[in-house]
Amino acid sequence: MTPAAFLRLVASGTREAVAHALAQQPDLVNANGPHPFWGGQPQPLHIAIENRRDDIFQLLLDAGADPAGRNGDYDSWSPLMLALQRNRPDYAAELQRRGAPVRLAEALLAGDNEATAAASLNAEPAPNNGSWLNFARTTQAIDMLLAAGASAETKDKWGLAPADAFIALGSAGAQLLSHLVAKIPSLTLTPAQYARLGDLQALKNLPNDRLRDPAVIYAATEGRHRELVRWLIAEQGADPNIRRADKSQQTPLHEAAWNGDLDTVETLLDLGAGPALKDFEHDATPLEWAETAIRFTGNAACRAVADRLRS
Repeated sequence: MTPAAFLRLVASGTREAVAHALAQQPDLVNANGPHPFWGGQPQPLHIAIENRRDDIFQLLLDAGADPAGRNGDYDSWSPLMLALQRNRPDYAAELQRRGAPVRLAEALLAGDNEATAAASLNAEPAPNNGSWLNFARTTQAIDMLLAAGASAETKDKWGLAPADAFIALGSAGAQLLSHLVAKIPSLTLTPAQYARLGDLQALKNLPNDRLRDPAVIYAATEGRHRELVRWLIAEQGADPNIRRADKSQQTPLHEAAWNGDLDTVETLLDLGAGPALKDFEHDATPLEWAETAIRFTGNAACRAVADRLRS
């Protein structure tokens, strides 16, 4: 069995099938291979954590999976980082019990100020090749990172600056964003960042040409701001089928379908979004994105979206 086939099995196969494959090829437990759903070269443990495969997570560790991971081909994301980022304290505790190290990224995601202070900012590049600030979860960590020279403006491989990363945390990131802006008065939010926050008033004060940037409607869609999406399309002339400039060059409908956001899906369909359009990376429709999200994220809300798109 190839590493690619084994990773697919870890993502969606049975525990028995994974155990049988490991009995035949024990080295697969730490093999890197192409991600079953997107880019990068993760290991089976990464996939088990991402897919919340509780039984397979334990099976892999018992079979010799390295709790630290070999993460260089996965944008430096360790298994422990994934467990912390996905709010799985049980996974995180088990990984640490088995020897997973707590470096700067893990300390930041855990909100551990003491471990953050003890870690080195320059020991390794930040995951996703961006700023370490993207992973801060406390205001004290922000202060420590700024004092150590971390950039508040550097964007990662996905185009996310620290302000974007905090905005994406929702209510949990509001205090972090306010603290960052207070620390750096010259830091101003972009139209897309206002849209991600759902700040309609701020957007109304901007010229129309700045609102037509594709990033603005994508940010509104990602933030699940249905009425803002409607305003951008119906009143500001945004294209409901405009493609994202980065990532998979998907449409806003793909984004809403992945999120399981039925209200925004309905709004986009009502305003002319095309359900048959495919993204350019996976050659998949919004329906297929919703179906993949059901398998990958376990988001039950995607089922209603998939049913709507089938109709």
